[in-house]
Order: sequence, then C-alpha cells, then structure tokens
Amino acid sequence: MIEEAFERLEQRQSLSAANHNQLREAAQAIRDDFFQEQRDLEADPAKMKSLLAPRQSGKTRADDMSVFAKLLDKPNRRALIVCLTLKQCREAHWMTFQDLAREYMEPRGLEVDFHESDLRFTLPNGSRCVLVGAETREKIERLRGPQDDIIILDEPGSFSADTLEYLIFDILFARLISRDGELWLTGTPGLYAKGAFYRATALEDANNFHKGPDGKSTGVPYAMRYKKGIETPEECWSFHTWTLA
Repeated sequence: MIEEAFERLEQRQSLSAANHNQLREAAQAIRDDFFQEQRDLEADPAKMKSLLAPRQSGKTRADDMSVFAKLLDKPNRRALIVCLTLKQCREAHWMTFQDLAREYMEPRGLEVDFHESDLRFTLPNGSRCVLVGAETREKIERLRGPQDDIIILDEPGSFSADTLEYLIFDILFARLISRDGELWLTGTPGLYAKGAFYRATALEDANNFHKGPDGKSTGVPYAMRYKKGIETPEECWSFHTWTLA
C-alpha cells in the first residue's frame, strides 16, 4: 500500500514537471514570435504602460500574446481585458486568444478551457483571463473587487474623458494593489487632445506633467518614452509606439 502510494505520487510529480516544462516552452515560443517593439512592451518592468499604434499594426495581437505568456509563466495568475463594449472584446480579442491556443498550446498537448458564454478562459496552471465591456456606469461598478496581475484597457480613447478618468483611477488601479499588477493603456490615435490616454501618450506636449493640488506642475512627467534600462518615475506611464513600416 505504501509503495503504491509513493508510485502514484511520483507519477503525479512527473506529470506536473512535464506539464510545467510544456507551459514554459509555450510561453517562450510566444515571446520568440514578437517583433522587437512588441518584445520591449511585454518585457518592460513598468507597472503603468501605454501603447499608441496604428490600426492593423499588431497591437491587439501583442496585447493578447503578452497576456497569454504572462499567464503561462506562473500558476493562478489573473488577467482582465477591458473594452468599451463586450462585442468589441469578442471581435478583437476572443478569437485571437483561441488562435493562440491552437498555435502554441495544442501542439504541446495543452488544453485551454474556454467559456464563451461569459468570455473567460483558464489555462492548465490555473491562470485565467476575463474579458469585459464597460459601456455603462453599472458595468464599470461591477469591476470593483477582484485582484489582477495584469489589466489591459483597450482603445481607452473610445471612452469619454470623465468616464476614462474614473475607470482608470477609481476602479482599475484598485484591482492591482494586492498583486502588484500592471495596467496597460493600448490604443490607436484619438480624435481629441485631452483625457488620460492623451496624457499617457502625448510626449510632444511640453505641459504634460502631473499637477499638484495648487494646479502647478509637480515636475513628474505624465509619460516617458520607453528606453531599455531606464526606469520611469512611479507615477509615469512608460510609453511605447510602433508604425506599420
């Protein structure tokens, strides 16, 4: 009896080690397929990142590949994808995540548990991702509570300025505290030169600094262009960009 129990334990440990290696291989395969700017974005250690990129330039795929790789790195990680509407999440991200599972997981015998009814999936190591829409105040309020390792707010320029400020600073930041998580603002150029996403990507604006209670500049930039090896200030967005060229 004791010998059989030890044999079963050894088998489980062997399967666990093999599974861990496959997950690590899948994460590395994803990172190997990044182009350099995508690789910089994912590897940037900053907790606040912003990305400005034109349409059809690999922005959404970079978001989803990064989430997938980070979830594969460690068990029981949590990710949240936020779009203006649930339909946008489904059209922009859900199919991409399924494609990534077919490309990187299935060839290694790894299964992803997709739940299409509520747009969430779970990886073999217990890490999971949820996709949500935030088109109403009620839906935004429902985002209170859970904690995440990474949140991606997609196309933040689609939100009204007041709604975006509230969503970022009152709701999403609070979900990252206990896990010391990352918040990414990723989108295409907006129509208006105002709002949190503009400030997080407007390096050309000479007045783009945090303001104190007296309305005067604190000297802390709202955004700084990412440069490898250079840390951004704690209150500063680490800005990334790329083009189609």
